[in-house]
Amino acid sequence: RPNANTRLTLIDTFLQYRQMHYQDACLFLFYYILYRSANMGLAGALPMITIIFACVCWLTVPTLFAPYPTWQNLCEDVEAFYHFMMRCPADRSRAELYSNRMWITISASGNRPAQDPPKAGSKGQPGNLFEVLLQAALESDNRFNYRFTDDCMSLTWGLMRTTLLFATLPSSVIEASEFCLFMWVLHAFLVLAFGVFVDVLWIGVILLSFLWILAKATSFSTILLAGMLFFSFLDTVSKVLLFLSRRWRKLPGRGRPVTAK
Repeated sequence: RPNANTRLTLIDTFLQYRQMHYQDACLFLFYYILYRSANMGLAGALPMITIIFACVCWLTVPTLFAPYPTWQNLCEDVEAFYHFMMRCPADRSRAELYSNRMWITISASGNRPAQDPPKAGSKGQPGNLFEVLLQAALESDNRFNYRFTDDCMSLTWGLMRTTLLFATLPSSVIEASEFCLFMWVLHAFLVLAFGVFVDVLWIGVILLSFLWILAKATSFSTILLAGMLFFSFLDTVSKVLLFLSRRWRKLPGRGRPVTAK
């Protein structure tokens, strides 16, 4: 935490407390929404007020108790944080940051630069969420590269989790995974072809259209279960590919370590 007169933006708070607060809180809230919507218990769903209160505190307290918590600063932080989450790595604001024409050709949507120029003695701030997750993936790859047992345990757990989900979830969930597959293909196409991410608001619009027009018999809880299954499958595929890549790099004269450059 900086000095009492130094304001923390929402992005700064997120970068500091991402793994300790935000990640766990969002995961608990997702499971709670899934639990309430699916109503898996025959006697109804428990309110779980303590868990909800703890998750809300994890998400809001670092921002509410930041210095200068004015409404104007909060609106600016929310807008900057939204662009931070949605900005694609191919956004031209990353390349035009130090250009003299950056306010004219900043990006297709006219947003501000991806990050402010770093101050002296500071390593700067990531321009988007993709850079943060990529750095975490590189650190995880470097750690597993020298820990074969942990690497095998992580791969085994991923395979077991995905297999159990496929074996226990009903067939309607697997059929509803077509929506997740469609969004993933659309997202990959937009990133590769135009360098933009699918906006969260558009995902909500497409989801409502899918439930209203194409899948009237599909419930919201089925979509949530399908999303959990699909992301678990993608996570397992990535773990298998990275595991094989690390083992390939261990062979004599084969490959080289993955670096951030």
